[in-house]
Amino acid sequence: MTQSNGLFKWHKALSIIAIIWNLMGVAAYLMQAFMTDEAINLLPETERALYTNIPAWYTAAFAIAVFAGLFGSIFLLLKKKLATSLLMLSLIGVFVQMYYNFFRSKSMA
Repeated sequence: MTQSNGLFKWHKALSIIAIIWNLMGVAAYLMQAFMTDEAINLLPETERALYTNIPAWYTAAFAIAVFAGLFGSIFLLLKKKLATSLLMLSLIGVFVQMYYNFFRSKSMA
């Protein structure tokens, strides 16, 4: 086995893992974005307050993070240059989410 062949296997494996990870993120986003009022009402009061007070910019950052991450991972597998830009955009979306989670929401309380 040559060194480049081994590198290709690692690249392919990590790209597939990233795709699976981002598919889970897309599923989490869709479940949150399309949660019905009935489902929200079944949550404990503290969680219900968190879900009903999520600002639109946070939801947009969540969508950008997961969809850019998914497409970036797919383009990474295909070895396309656009992968870098999409994955950076995803990272920015994650940073915006973390800003909200740690500094704006009262989820830690």
